[in-house]
Amino acid sequence: NSGWQGDYYYNPTTGQKVTGQQTIDGKTYLFGNDGKLQTRQQTAVNRALSMVGVPYVWGGNTPAGFDCSGLVQWAYGLKERITYTQQALGAHHYDVANAPLGALLFFGSDTTPSHVAISLGNGKYVHAPQPGQTVTVTTQRWLRPSYYVVL
Repeated sequence: NSGWQGDYYYNPTTGQKVTGQQTIDGKTYLFGNDGKLQTRQQTAVNRALSMVGVPYVWGGNTPAGFDCSGLVQWAYGLKERITYTQQALGAHHYDVANAPLGALLFFGSDTTPSHVAISLGNGKYVHAPQPGQTVTVTTQRWLRPSYYVVL
């Protein structure tokens, strides 16, 4: 018995569904509290959402404070630090109303993006808006992105 059953892993010794971070056959996985395997996108979204209320800090990329690209860098564990380099991580898609969970939403033009957020799906996103504000969840109804990139 390998222990895998779809998106779940059961400890071969105890038969119990695993949760949290687990190393299986030398590879590290993250499982939710319900035992479901978390995708890279879900993990990044969960990390970003855990920072709601943290103050905006220009150039910030730690839980002490974030700017928009710093939040993305921290949530995904990226090397790329600024919005311009983050927008180059994948193909640009323009049907922003359909941006999937974890997609990076960019505001501004393809060549000079001015802001980045992380899609929560269904027209919502989490971002570090601007000085004087905190990491927050909002909807595309208030501020619509120009395009998105899937990592």
